[in-house]
Amino acid sequence: MLFNIDKCKILHCGRNNPKNEYYMDNIKLGTVESERDIGIRITSNLKPTTHCNEIVNKAKAVLNQISRSFHYRDKNVFIRLYKQYVRPHLEFSSSVWNPWNLADIKNIEAVQIKAIKMVSGLQSQDYHDRLKELELWTLEKRRKFADLVQCYKILHNIGNVKCGLETVNAAQNRATTRQTSDILNLKKGRANSDIRLNFFSFRIVDPWNSLPSEIKHATSVASFKSKLKKHMN
Repeated sequence: MLFNIDKCKILHCGRNNPKNEYYMDNIKLGTVESERDIGIRITSNLKPTTHCNEIVNKAKAVLNQISRSFHYRDKNVFIRLYKQYVRPHLEFSSSVWNPWNLADIKNIEAVQIKAIKMVSGLQSQDYHDRLKELELWTLEKRRKFADLVQCYKILHNIGNVKCGLETVNAAQNRATTRQTSDILNLKKGRANSDIRLNFFSFRIVDPWNSLPSEIKHATSVASFKSKLKKHMN
């Protein structure tokens, strides 16, 4: 495979990164502070803020276009448009960039709050009452749901994804504890930074282990999603 040297860049990550120089065909490669990889903006500090800002701007632009096209925004039609054209921008591959900073969480949720306010006939209700009326979840809750679905797929070898998740095998432990009571429960590792603590393989452990065993051992992704929705509602 031939590489386009002009498009090859170096992204240095980590505070202790020596930031070595790299060459291709004796040409020094340039360095960048952020780069897009399959639709996800990755920055040198590994924080999702830049990506969150980008997807919020895209979602707002699409939402504004939809709002200008409809004077009366029927809840069924408008919410269907929101789900199909706006929300995907805010959720694509969320398991990779799921934010932990409160400002980022609020920034993303603000798009849905704005969209819900546009629905005709719901102006007198607050945000959470409107969500119930429209049978919607907060975006934060939906990201948690997506994390758990991804965890199920990984532990059941669906999609061939490897991310460092390690299950607890009760048979290898002398004492049976709450953590080891289910062979699909996860071991919790150690983290020395907020970024590491909020990696998928760390943040998913407690939510996953707290699920009833019946849900974790669902026989298919569809069955898992159905049971998980009932559990989270």
